[in-house]
Amino acid sequence: MQEYPGINVIGKITTGRLLEGLEEEIQEMHASFVVIGAGGHYGDLWSWDAGILNALRDLSVPILTVPPHVTFTPLQNIAFACNLRNVSRQTPFHTLKKIIHYTEATLHVIYVAGDKMSKDALETQNELFVQEQLSDLSPVYHTLYEGEVVGAIGRFVQDKQIQLLLVIPRRHGIWDNLFHKSYTKELTRLNRLPIMALH
Repeated sequence: MQEYPGINVIGKITTGRLLEGLEEEIQEMHASFVVIGAGGHYGDLWSWDAGILNALRDLSVPILTVPPHVTFTPLQNIAFACNLRNVSRQTPFHTLKKIIHYTEATLHVIYVAGDKMSKDALETQNELFVQEQLSDLSPVYHTLYEGEVVGAIGRFVQDKQIQLLLVIPRRHGIWDNLFHKSYTKELTRLNRLPIMALH
């Protein structure tokens, strides 16, 4: 509060389930964005209760999780984990573009294609669609031919010094995998940076 006197902070305590409570506040305040501080041992993402995981996946607005050790620095590298098999006209390109225009960061679009060394017709078609949607941002595209999605993204995030990871949560696929206990080592690479869930 003392460092940012221009920000109006309102404290409020509510009861009930997290997802329903957040949705109620979003509607009441006409909020377009939610920030959650990821307290405790951030590496234990799988220890978060179902309410937090459901909020990340099901909230009606984008949600940003911030590890406790992260301090503010201007963003220079943002990565978007894009699954070309799930791209559609409902993919929130508009929100993604607003974030990049606002931060003036370089956008890295990552697709983990698996062990096969070529894309199929759907992936190729959707890749062209993504490039068309994001052409004004001049993003850097990366296709990672690795079988382990979480590990590939984790290594990429570390190697390219990514400061914010954008994901589109789904009930099946990488989102569930990110919180699976078997990915402990890979998560240590991801848990050093904020992760934003777009919806």
